[in-house]
This record gives sequence, structure tokens and C-alpha cells, in this order.
Amino acid sequence: MNILKISNGNKIKKNVIKTKSGITFLVLVITITFMLILASTLSISFFNLVDSTNKKEYANEINSIQKVVDQYEFMNGKYPVVDYVVTFSLSTLSAGEKEQFANEPGYATNEVIFKEIDLYEAGVDEVTRGTKADDYGMDVYVVSETTGKVYYLKGEKYDGVKYYTLTSELKKSLGI
Repeated sequence: MNILKISNGNKIKKNVIKTKSGITFLVLVITITFMLILASTLSISFFNLVDSTNKKEYANEINSIQKVVDQYEFMNGKYPVVDYVVTFSLSTLSAGEKEQFANEPGYATNEVIFKEIDLYEAGVDEVTRGTKADDYGMDVYVVSETTGKVYYLKGEKYDGVKYYTLTSELKKSLGI
């Protein structure tokens, strides 16, 4: 409280209203909460976009290889494969993953047999997968000589599902 002296000696009280400057704690909490919600929404959208883009890239690549292998087989009467056989066990796959191999001989016994595609012989110049860069030798594209279907044995996981071949869902993402 401020006191003013008037010349006649009387004291007058002066009411001083103090205003607080700055932001309140409540405004700060609301602002931070809004920013966190916005950031998480943008992050989720970004990761979904990246996942969708990667899924389409994978679908395009396996679709392209399928077309090249089909064309090679049509022109030459055989598939562009290396000489050795690749046996792939289905016993560790989930039911949905295993279903991708349903038309292959050996499906019932959980072991399907493929031949590795010789990408060079097939005329495939560049791939992002199928280069045998991993330690397990599963980073290869293979073809079933029975059904002519192309598989990527390492598989690619999108939305919790591992894809080994061009499924109807992947075709749908490509619009084919």
C-alpha cells in the first residue's frame, strides 16, 4: 500500500492495482499438451506414409521381377535360375504367412522347394532386395518351378504382416 502525503498533512490511501504479466501455469500446460498431441499425430502420419511407401516399393519390385521371370520363361522355355535348390521351411511361419505358400508342392509337409533366380541372367539391373547380403542366405528371390510364382524368402513386414510374395493385398496397394 502506498501512502501519499498531501501538503496539508492529511494522509490519503492510494489503491494500487498490481497486474501480473506473463503466462499462467494453466496456459502453459494447455499449450504443451496441444504441442505434444500435434507432434505425435504428425509422427504417426509420417511413419504410416513411410511404411506405405516402402510397401508399395516392395510390391513394385516383386511385381517387376515376376513379370521379368514370366517373360524369360515364355521366351526361353525355362526359368532364369541357378543350378541349386533352395528348401524353405514353413514350420516357423504364422498361419497367415504360411498361407502365401498354399499352392506350392510341399505346403502340407511344411517344406517347399524353390530355385534361386539369377537376376543377372533375367536381365534385372537393379534391386533393393535379393542380393544375398545377409548371413542366413535368405536375402534372395526364388521361383517355384511348379507354379512359376516369385518369392522373396527373407520377407518384408508391413502392418504386422510378413509378405513373401505378391499377395492380393499388395496388388491392391499397387492398383493391379
